[in-house]
Amino acid sequence: MIFTYKDKAIAYSITGSGPAVVFIHGFLESRHMWEKVLPHLPQYSTLTIDLPGMGDSETLQPIHTMELYAEVINALLRHLKISRVSLVGHSLGGYISLAFTEMYPEMTERIILINSTFKADSPERKENRTRAVRLVQERKNAFISMAISNWVTQESQKEFATDLEVLKTHAYTFTESGIIAALEGMKIRKDRSKVALNFTKPKHLLLSEDDPLIPATETAEEAEKLGFDTRIIAGGHMSVIENLPDIIQYLKEVLNN
Repeated sequence: MIFTYKDKAIAYSITGSGPAVVFIHGFLESRHMWEKVLPHLPQYSTLTIDLPGMGDSETLQPIHTMELYAEVINALLRHLKISRVSLVGHSLGGYISLAFTEMYPEMTERIILINSTFKADSPERKENRTRAVRLVQERKNAFISMAISNWVTQESQKEFATDLEVLKTHAYTFTESGIIAALEGMKIRKDRSKVALNFTKPKHLLLSEDDPLIPATETAEEAEKLGFDTRIIAGGHMSVIENLPDIIQYLKEVLNN
């Protein structure tokens, strides 16, 4: 389905009935990444969205801030007359979940972050984003292939080669402007540790022990101080691909509590 936001097309899907859960994908991903998860959660109304500039959604502006992504999700929820939601965010989707929670606390019932963090980019990470922008401008598809391959363990590259190739092939269709807008937005996002601390409803964080982007042990220790229920599982950054059974079981467990 298509929702129009400021004259731009935003693609989304909604299935089921019951308490509303919004699934927010990560960088270079789309709403389709959740397709193997949703059939296992029939008791919920599940909403998936292609973030602006990714999937089948159009780019809105040169920089997509976390706040802008949250505004789009809020506009869609109001269009659908949904007033309260649980948020499940993978990586970039986790950053957006925390921005949404800060902006619309009355709408947020629960946050579940997967392979994500509440911290801002380090100076080194910001420089990496700047280099990534240049790579996208020069060789977009090569950047996509390299990035996605580097997010998973070497074992996963072999075991889940088909799934990763599907993810890459879909990302190749994304526009250069949409990818760069996301990189620029992630680079300038603010630290939301206080937002997480002040959110007193259920909050969960699932990390992977070999995630090259989010250091699991360090992040878990900091998250527990902020009141998160934390868990570390095997695999790399793409746990929804690498560790699908554990993801499904985890979501069943935390959404039902």
